[in-house]
This record gives sequence, structure tokens and C-alpha cells, in this order.
Amino acid sequence: MTRFMVSLLYAFAGLFMGSVLNVQVLHGRSCWCGRPRYARYALTEGITGILFFLCCRIHGPGILSAVYCLFLALLLAAAFIDGEQLFIPDQIPCLIALLSIICGLSSFAEPFAGFPSLAERFAGCLACGGLLWGLRLLTHKGIGLGDVKLMAACGLFLGPARSLLGLFGAYVLAGFWYALPLLLGKVTRKTQVPMAPFFCAALTAAVFGGDAIVSWYMSLIFLP
Repeated sequence: MTRFMVSLLYAFAGLFMGSVLNVQVLHGRSCWCGRPRYARYALTEGITGILFFLCCRIHGPGILSAVYCLFLALLLAAAFIDGEQLFIPDQIPCLIALLSIICGLSSFAEPFAGFPSLAERFAGCLACGGLLWGLRLLTHKGIGLGDVKLMAACGLFLGPARSLLGLFGAYVLAGFWYALPLLLGKVTRKTQVPMAPFFCAALTAAVFGGDAIVSWYMSLIFLP
């Protein structure tokens, strides 16, 4: 079976996972009025299917791409919930951390190509979680605790290089997204900003091409 055909199977699995997210996590309806949100339902399934397809195309079929698919599905759930409710449930970073620990212990027993080592995972957790926690203290809780927990769990999953790339990339994306509304006065510096959608976008890019981006950036810093 060709990789393209396997990628299509991944896409169908993504559609199914999107349905699971809608029913079990997002409930497929508005949390305020109880009316089904059919557009979001289809959007969640479509995005999840595309992400699963790309995971297989980029990383190939196997345990690495399957684990990345689960990680991206959890990120997508956090993005939709935070975008609507300005809240990240604790279950999502806990599940990402659990997935990270299982992968870390598995790779410790039998190393898998592409997985960070246990030391790299803990370094990523401390780097992302510690950085956001420090900024939260400096800004008098200007950064949500849910953001700290989510990025600490993502650092545990991805290791320091790609998780920090996702962290900084997310704030760059948020800056561009809110630059014009800020200039027009539609938002202020005190406006509560849902960061999970930006984390999701930047970390997805880190999963798909993080190593290449980091290598390119390092080549710019350490020019021959």
C-alpha cells in the first residue's frame, strides 16, 4: 500500500477523532445556549483529518506519526475550547503529559527515532513552563495558568527546541493577529486573549517542520 493511501486512512481516522472530540470534549454544541454548532462540528473534523493526513505524509506511517496525531488532536481541542470559553481544561495538559511519559518510558526501553529523550522532555517542560510561570509572576497573572500548564505539557512532549519554537512562534502570531485591532482600539492591553489557538498553530508547524526551522535559524546565528 502506498504512503498516499495510508495517509488517506490516517485522514479517515482523523475524521473519526474529530467526531470523538466534538461529542466527548467539545460536546458539539454551545456551552451557553445548548444549540448545536454544526459549522464548528464540521470544522473540527475537517481540520483533524487534514492534520492526520499531513502527519502520515511527513513522518510516514508508524508509531511516531500516530503519537503526533494524538498530540495534535488534543491541541486542537484546547484551541477550540479556549477560543470560545477563554479556558483550557486541566484534562488536556494532563493527557498530553501522560502521553509524553508513556512515550518517554517506551523510548527509554526501546529508543524510537524522532522521539526526544527523557532528559530532553524534562528540559522542555522546565523551559516552557518555567518561562511562562516567570512571565505570569512579572505581569501579575497577565498570563493564564492554563497557558502555563499547556505549554509545560507540550515541552514535556516535544523537548526544548521545538516547544520553545512553538512558544515564541505563538506569541509572534498573536502579535500579528491583534496588531490591527489594537491600533484601531477594538482591543486593549487588558483584553483577555485566548492563546491556545496560537499555541496550536505554532506547535503544529513545529511538529511538521520544527527541526528544519531550528536548523535554519541556528545557521543564521552561527554564520560560517
